[in-house]
Amino acid sequence: MQSLANTFVLYEKYTDASDYEEHRATETSRSYVLGEALPELAERSVADFEVLDGLVRITRDAD
Repeated sequence: MQSLANTFVLYEKYTDASDYEEHRATETSRSYVLGEALPELAERSVADFEVLDGLVRITRDAD
């Protein structure tokens, strides 16, 4: 089994795609996330999920 000791999971929930884009455009997001955190990561993956009738569906799985 692969060790998860160096794994960090960030779960964020937004009301819609425009809410997510608005968050990414903030100075905090650009400064801390893009400017400091991302350059320190060995690897990164991003997945979008959508809840429909209680079922979760992956809508995007990309970096």
